[in-house]
Amino acid sequence: MIFALTRSWRAQRSNLRAVSSLFSGVQRQAISSNSGSSVILGRFLIRQLSGISRTVSQGVGHKLSYLKGVNKLFLISWLLVPSALAQINHVEGWREARWGMTPDQVVAAFHGEALRAPQGKFTDTNILAFIPAVEIEGVHYKVSFSFSPGEPKLKRITLQSMHGSVDEFSVLEQKLVAKYGKPAVSSDNDLPKIAAVDSTKRRAWNLGPTSIELKLWQTLDNQNHRPIVSVCSIRYSDTSQSDDKNL
Repeated sequence: MIFALTRSWRAQRSNLRAVSSLFSGVQRQAISSNSGSSVILGRFLIRQLSGISRTVSQGVGHKLSYLKGVNKLFLISWLLVPSALAQINHVEGWREARWGMTPDQVVAAFHGEALRAPQGKFTDTNILAFIPAVEIEGVHYKVSFSFSPGEPKLKRITLQSMHGSVDEFSVLEQKLVAKYGKPAVSSDNDLPKIAAVDSTKRRAWNLGPTSIELKLWQTLDNQNHRPIVSVCSIRYSDTSQSDDKNL
């Protein structure tokens, strides 16, 4: 019996390491996505694993409780980890903004950082609020909040830099991949051709009610092929209201 228990215990050790790696990944992703319940779950599971691991050094007599503990953690993982990962990849807006908010609610949510857009400030009349500048990795982006016509409900948020570069695009892509995983769409230079646009890069994520699109548009000089105009943007869209079937 002792031999069988020892062999079973050894077989379970590799499973424990795999579960531990998974739970550590959940915790790291939860912290990066600011998902509070997932952070709590990750930390709880890591504590449980640490307690079980300590029994390994206490002799064969404790290996039965060790095996029971591992099996308990597998059950927890089957029930809770998918839910935690779903929360990480379920986005309902950007920062304090949530889809369906009115312009006044958006402004209030940002506590003075966001402003109501004066009439005529934007050519797009659906932009009713904005943030003059937010900084990401040393680059400043103007943030615009677009609302549905009629009764205004928040449907789109765009962060845009007018001095974009391939390096800037790459930094933003790395950050988004670290937070949300591999993009569902990854394309270079294959958007519909526009005469003034010579170079494009695009990445897109579908995250529950939200799509995220990272894009770089560049107009190149005909002689030295350097960018004359370069625009980098991140667009968050409410998929339930989106009129763009490509997202």
